[in-house]
Amino acid sequence: MPLFLDEETQKRLDESMQQGYARAMDKDVVAVCHKWLATWQEIKRVMEEAGFASIEELEQAFQGKESIYNWASVFELELGLAAQKLKSFAQKRIDFCSEFMERYRKQEDILILNMKQAIAASYFRLGQAEEGDRHFSRYLKETPHWGGGWIAWADQYWHAAVKENKNRDKAVYILKKALALPELEDREEVAEKLKEIYAELGLQEDLDGFIIDGHAGDLEAMAARLREGKAGVLPSWSRPGGANGSINVGRNDPCPCGSGRKYKRCCMS
Repeated sequence: MPLFLDEETQKRLDESMQQGYARAMDKDVVAVCHKWLATWQEIKRVMEEAGFASIEELEQAFQGKESIYNWASVFELELGLAAQKLKSFAQKRIDFCSEFMERYRKQEDILILNMKQAIAASYFRLGQAEEGDRHFSRYLKETPHWGGGWIAWADQYWHAAVKENKNRDKAVYILKKALALPELEDREEVAEKLKEIYAELGLQEDLDGFIIDGHAGDLEAMAARLREGKAGVLPSWSRPGGANGSINVGRNDPCPCGSGRKYKRCCMS
């Protein structure tokens, strides 16, 4: 038998959500997040006291103007925006997403994947890149076909990176590792992200017929080379000794990052 949510509780939760949406109209993300953090505390309290075992069960009983699912999706995004203003909201984003995921059953739902991405990226925002790497690695081991996750990880070292994390080699390696997976979803988007990095570095001429160029066959050939280990070894940052590890590569030798280009045209710069 479905669990019951009394009218007073329904009204209280709904009003709390709507008050946050009203603040969102004023584009005050900090005020929105403060309000919705209180909403989340109330949701957890209601779940515990009424015996709801999951968000899905609560969702069936809740009759508000907005679903809890949609509200949670917006809240996660607002926390991300607030974290750009106040770093402390990055930890609040981690806490909310982690707690929501514990209470949600469908772990491969797009909302949960987005929350995993938010958690890992928030560690980078907090200056904890190693912890961010650990989370991205764990999540992508669980769901290796998740193209958006690979892109989000690479972005932490390129397009979304703070100055101290900017690392072209890491971003490129992450994207190439994704492209080597035969089950990868959103393959063209991942390849396009790789293409964008090279284009920003003025290496557009090296891309013709190699990464995407509008032909899926090129992507499959690249992935096959990577899977077979024919596209080079791992970049220096991933080997013992780090970025300054011992490696002898001539200017005209294949780049050790696995790009397929000459060293002088790739990671030597």
